[in-house]
Amino acid sequence: MADALHLPHEVREPRHRHVVTRGEAMCIVLRRLAYPCRWADLEGEFGRGQSSLCAIFLHMIDWIDARYASRMQLNPVALGPRLRAYADAVAAKGAPLDTCFGFLDGTAWQVCRPSWLQRELYSGHKRYHCLKFQAVQLPDGIIADLSGPWSGRRHDQFMLRASQLEQRLAHPVFDGYVLYGDEGYTYGPNVAVPFRTASVTEAQRAFNDDMAAVRVSVEWSFMRVKQLFAFLSFVLPQRVYSSPVAKVYRVAVLLTNMITCLSASSQAAAYFGCPPPSLDEFMSQFLVAEEAQPPGPPAASA
Repeated sequence: MADALHLPHEVREPRHRHVVTRGEAMCIVLRRLAYPCRWADLEGEFGRGQSSLCAIFLHMIDWIDARYASRMQLNPVALGPRLRAYADAVAAKGAPLDTCFGFLDGTAWQVCRPSWLQRELYSGHKRYHCLKFQAVQLPDGIIADLSGPWSGRRHDQFMLRASQLEQRLAHPVFDGYVLYGDEGYTYGPNVAVPFRTASVTEAQRAFNDDMAAVRVSVEWSFMRVKQLFAFLSFVLPQRVYSSPVAKVYRVAVLLTNMITCLSASSQAAAYFGCPPPSLDEFMSQFLVAEEAQPPGPPAASA
């Protein structure tokens, strides 16, 4: 994973001038996200103090997010040759829509109740404070597009428009293909949704049921992120105004995709019979973003 991320052999945390090997830096990130724990609990594992571990972790989160995680968007060049295979895999599971190459959905990530602007983050539907993200999941289990965060009160359709996903789907490569979403979205040129007419026919009801049976796979990807990185499910550390919680979630999704590529399997991939790409193929979509980056990792945020 360190090789795929092109981490330098020595990771230098600029604010406190900590220097660690890239292997230790990756281990600190993965260990922190793997399970809820205090920094004091990790002192014995890494032989470093709490402040040192925290500074290295935050620097790595900033570095990975700035270079990769915040740039997870549908890549026409990478997806073009695989779109037909994705659509065939979805259709093979009984979906009546033979042009669907992925699934669109939003997820609400619960955070600690903030000290101010509580209404902004409160979701009346979920009945807790949260940040919302929008994701596109492919049949191979890869989350190919991640947008956010937005406040908990925002609707799925708002996230679709704000993310400009429809503009990315307007690329000629996606002509004739659609993403399938739930009732929270409205029909568009490249977005299909269930029938919601007042008098749904039997054929329309059957269409909704068959598509719902395959669309549920998008929830498996959200669940996989939390299974691999249980730290995200522990609400108390997710303090919006004092820690980079949105960056942590985006990095966790990126690392989940990388693990899916390394293991060559996931629940969605097994269900659709669609193997994920290799790690090199997955990371190739970030090559342009890497070339646009200035040399050297960015400084850690305050």
